[in-house]
Amino acid sequence: MLPRSVARSCLLVALASLLTLTALAQEVYTSAGPEGIEASTATESTGSTDSAESVSSSGLAESAESAVSATQVSDPAGTLPEQDDLLLATLAQDIAGSDYYALVAWVKSLGLATSGSASELRTRLYTYYEVQAPAPVAPSARLITIQSADRTEYISAEGEGNSFIRLSGRVSVLLEDSEAGEKLSIEADELLVNRDASILSARGNVSFERNRPDGTDYFFGQAMELDMDDWAGVFLDGKSVRGDSTTNTMVFKARDIIRRGGNVLIFDDGEITSCDEEFAHFSIRASTIWILGVNEWAMANATLSVGEVPLLYLPVFFYPGEEIVFHPVFGYRDRDGRLVQTTTYFLGEKKAKEESISLFKLTEGGGAYERVVEGVFLRTTDRKKATTSPDFFKLMVDVYSNLGVFSGAQGSLGSLGPLKDSTAFAGLGISRSVFAAPDGLYSPYILATDYTSVWNQSDFMTLELPWR
Repeated sequence: MLPRSVARSCLLVALASLLTLTALAQEVYTSAGPEGIEASTATESTGSTDSAESVSSSGLAESAESAVSATQVSDPAGTLPEQDDLLLATLAQDIAGSDYYALVAWVKSLGLATSGSASELRTRLYTYYEVQAPAPVAPSARLITIQSADRTEYISAEGEGNSFIRLSGRVSVLLEDSEAGEKLSIEADELLVNRDASILSARGNVSFERNRPDGTDYFFGQAMELDMDDWAGVFLDGKSVRGDSTTNTMVFKARDIIRRGGNVLIFDDGEITSCDEEFAHFSIRASTIWILGVNEWAMANATLSVGEVPLLYLPVFFYPGEEIVFHPVFGYRDRDGRLVQTTTYFLGEKKAKEESISLFKLTEGGGAYERVVEGVFLRTTDRKKATTSPDFFKLMVDVYSNLGVFSGAQGSLGSLGPLKDSTAFAGLGISRSVFAAPDGLYSPYILATDYTSVWNQSDFMTLELPWR
């Protein structure tokens, strides 16, 4: 089979011959009239051998050049078929996309010199056809490398169909995203790549490994479909393993695992456990599990089980991963009463809290990523912190139903002018006395004070202040 580029050259030669014969027939018809057609035809038949020799002696190069000129000059009204215009419009791309051996065959068919590198051969063809080389394409940030496969097929659909690459037998593919700093490794029995739709499908013993700057994810299943634009995908009858250490590894099993853009995972008929045994010692099973972000997840129709014994049922459960700017805390203490405590950081941020229950740490912590204020929330971004500093300054405001109100500020700086490791704290409180009742409860209202509050005061020099 001739290379595609050579086939196009032959097509141009055939087009040139067709245009030449058409012009000759028109000239004979015009000069001889309808009644002289038979005589003209006989004359052409007699001289057919000479005409063929003439075309052969003129060379393929002149014929192809005549075809190009005839298409450009003899069609001022655009009456030629659109296919011919398409050939000329894509000629530069055909030259740029041809390999070395196709280029050699092409220039040889045109009677041009075959010496030189592939770049020199392309330049020779650009000059011959008088076309401009296409603009260079910027290198893609995403690269697909086929590491192994027993069989490779390229399927090109006709018309508006999509083109596919099919790999089968011990397939191993590596996908690299230099912008995100990620590498994805896929192993399967069969893999199909839809180049036009940027869809990758894998079947049979699928193993998927995703290496990110902050960790590694693993997916195992029988089938997978992946969108190569944003790495969103679907895993059927699969299992996902998150984490890098045996003490902090979470195992997810589900009938369907769906990964959306933005690192959102959805598990249908899912199971979560930190025990990687075939029969988990403990687990949470739910009809749907959502992992929405850094340490943020939710479940519907969840059952906590030890072995196969169900202990607790929760119709809906949500564990927030993002924090409110002023970090509110609601609670109750016997002496202080109901309380609301808030802490707002103007410099630095709150230290990450280590969860004692591993299920509360389904994803990697967000302490290594930058956070921005959106409304009243601190949102974790996908940008890693360039530097970290222990410096902080925070404002605290607390309200207690029994005790009163407190407001304070605290800060710590590694260096402040000539001072090193400076730490400061200041607070102001309006409080009242709280008394223990005979029943063991605490209250600011007792009979001895006629059930009125006793507000505390402080002395400053000769002044009595209603706060302290």
